[in-house]
Amino acid sequence: MSENINEEMQHSDLKTANIMVAGKTGTGKSTLLNAIFGEEVAVTGTGRPVTEHIDEYRHETIPIHIWDTVGLELDSEKTRQSIEEIKRTIASKSESGDELDQIHAIWYCINSGSNRYEGAELKFIKELYSIGVPFTIVLTQCYGAKKKIAEFEEIINKINDEMGLDKISIVKVLAQEYEVEIDEDTIAKKPPFGLEELVNLTMDQLPEYVQSGFIAAQNVSQSLKHDECEKLIWKYVDRVEGNYWSKNKIINWDNVPLVNILTSDAHIKDLFRDITKIYNTEIEEESLEKIMTELGGLSPENAFQGLLNPISKKFDTNVDKIFQRNTNGEFEDKHDKLPTKMRVSRMIILYGYIFLESVEKYWERIRVEKLENIKTKAVVLVDSVRETMKEVMSNQKRK
Repeated sequence: MSENINEEMQHSDLKTANIMVAGKTGTGKSTLLNAIFGEEVAVTGTGRPVTEHIDEYRHETIPIHIWDTVGLELDSEKTRQSIEEIKRTIASKSESGDELDQIHAIWYCINSGSNRYEGAELKFIKELYSIGVPFTIVLTQCYGAKKKIAEFEEIINKINDEMGLDKISIVKVLAQEYEVEIDEDTIAKKPPFGLEELVNLTMDQLPEYVQSGFIAAQNVSQSLKHDECEKLIWKYVDRVEGNYWSKNKIINWDNVPLVNILTSDAHIKDLFRDITKIYNTEIEEESLEKIMTELGGLSPENAFQGLLNPISKKFDTNVDKIFQRNTNGEFEDKHDKLPTKMRVSRMIILYGYIFLESVEKYWERIRVEKLENIKTKAVVLVDSVRETMKEVMSNQKRK
């Protein structure tokens, strides 16, 4: 394989999205951030002061930077200074030409129970909105009466319309479960809501080059992660097709050199690493080797040899099973475009979807059980691969 192709197939690093979060103290900004990104990304003391009125928060393993604005609780002069400083900061980043250093979206948090939308806060919103960065108002702590919250939302929309801010989206959010005491013996629990709506709206606003990083960082929408991983699988298929097959000729498996078969395993490893990045988890090389052995690859020691090996008779049947389990939107019709002679592409499909389904099970379990030990998580992932593979082999449907 050429050096250029090796470079092309290297798994890419995720680009970091920069989200500015503004709002008065007590609006639940930290709770919102931690609910969406699943880590303590906004704990007091972990931020880095950028200016007098802006703190930056980042996490070593999560591709997200949070810019938190401060100073709205002060007098009108201090608020004016805060607005000017924030505008200068955003403008300077926009003018720098570095796309990855710019503010990509702004969330302005308002406590839904405050019922106040006026004065310095309204001026702050108008000024931020005028900058041109995608802007969303987040009504936080929405555990009160729906009617009152809806009336407050209507007031905000009406004032925005009067001030020419009619294009601002408003998302109502309850970031964590809230308990309401009905009587001495009864407590009602209100589940979180609105988080996925905020994530999806922000995704639509973000520039394409940071969307993958945002998808990996957010811990709310599994469907976004699944769709992104599915795109990755087909991206690898497209690359392999371009490398091994011309537009008008398909090479039979017997004519593909052994070195290309071995190289395909390297591509699959890179795909697996990319998938785990989207699910914001870690995978050690030792665990990756175990997974490759479980899946078959070219290892003669594997117990499932002949079931997943691309030159076995059962291989095409197993690929068909994967397509039956994963017919999803735009990728549903691609099955017919991959004839049986395109062995390497079909192997990527088979391995990729089995691994993706395994990671989804694994991700859900470590979230529920809050597993932190890397070795324990590695065992869980290997077991998940084994379980998924057996389900595929027995033609069980996805749960």
